[in-house]
Amino acid sequence: MSGTKSPNSKVLELLKAEEAEVRIETLESLSCLKLSDEVIEAVCFSITDPDKGVKNAAVNFLTQCTDARIPAKIAAFISSKEIETRNLAGEILLRIGTNAVQALIDYISIGDDDDKKFAVDVLGLIGSPDSSPAILELMQTNENENVLLACIEALGNNKAAESLNQLIELFEKNELFQPTIIEALGKIETPEALHFVMSKYKAENEFLKFSIIESLGTIGDEETFFFLLSEVAETGSPLVWPLLKSILLLKIKYNFDIPFDEKMRNSILNTLNEADAEYKKIAAHLISVFDDKEILLACLKIYGEDFEVDEILREKFFLSPLVIFQHIPELLNQKPENLKNLVALVKELFEMYNGTGGSILSEIESRNLSDSFTRCLENPDEEIRMLSIELLFSFDIETALLFSDTILEDNNMWNRLRMLDFLEIVVHPKAEELITRLAEDPEEMVSERANEILSQNYFQKTD
Repeated sequence: MSGTKSPNSKVLELLKAEEAEVRIETLESLSCLKLSDEVIEAVCFSITDPDKGVKNAAVNFLTQCTDARIPAKIAAFISSKEIETRNLAGEILLRIGTNAVQALIDYISIGDDDDKKFAVDVLGLIGSPDSSPAILELMQTNENENVLLACIEALGNNKAAESLNQLIELFEKNELFQPTIIEALGKIETPEALHFVMSKYKAENEFLKFSIIESLGTIGDEETFFFLLSEVAETGSPLVWPLLKSILLLKIKYNFDIPFDEKMRNSILNTLNEADAEYKKIAAHLISVFDDKEILLACLKIYGEDFEVDEILREKFFLSPLVIFQHIPELLNQKPENLKNLVALVKELFEMYNGTGGSILSEIESRNLSDSFTRCLENPDEEIRMLSIELLFSFDIETALLFSDTILEDNNMWNRLRMLDFLEIVVHPKAEELITRLAEDPEEMVSERANEILSQNYFQKTD
């Protein structure tokens, strides 16, 4: 019996097996209990395995096992020359979270400046206040700019109020650190931090002002809110974009009302027309109702560009369908790049009214909308043509029948087939004529469907 291998020895042997499948199965079957130092070390070393499956199995085990020996052993891989191994070590330590904080703090004194920065980056992502004293000490003793920037960011993530004086002192010493320090102060959220940030607003350059404005959205109070509102009138783009973002954040935080005056209107319009998706989303949130044609058309023009922006706009569109019906023809006739999105939107809004959307419009408004659909019947995009066919038959049957020749000549079989679905339920002499013509369609599926409808004597039944 003395020759029998211990469980730990057997695991070590399996972890060194030539077949990757064996190594994976071993890692997947491991229990966190009663593992020797050698096994823990071997499992940690598995994150350097050339096989991706083995690496994944090792990461899963190491992030689920609460063994206190793991963080320190994984921290050692921060110094790996292999970027993938280094990043895996960081991922594992981050997923371990607060239990990895001490191992990362200990490694700060071991590694070189690159290692220190990496360790501090991970500590900042973990965001534990327990790491702040060690990060503060490093910030006071290290002169490497990358390390210092990592320290500033981490202290902000930790909301380390005790670092305020040192951050302010560093702000005055090096312009490179200023935007990061402003961002950190915004996360710390103390009255002293707010006072300092506000004191720098007027004196600094526009690049730094951008960071200041964004921080004020987090750290600001009621006075800040009204200050930012006043700045909207004085500020041109692109600074108006972060202004709107911070105003919205403070509105949500304090339940403030935002005046939709001419200055705010113009700022929102500018943002919708010129900003990137992040700020267009903010502008969309700030729109109350679509009682402004120019704002509405600007919103319609960007519909379809970004999913998150679309979700905000859709909610507002569905609160004002009549306004959409009244003004969208002007945009549809311009054949914008998002034409398909707009036609699909009209279809959804129309269906919300159970097909009676036309009844809420004046005769001229109905005609304008109908004319827009007819212009889409020859669009190169078959889906746009299909949607337009559906809308015409649902919205204006007379016009749909008037343009039936165009629809019958659609080169997409499915569009002609879809037309039959509508013709089947239309009580009109022209409908039977069109079905008869489609009974001669070169596409067998279309002609069979048309003949099936004719054979049912549908039109006789509805007389």
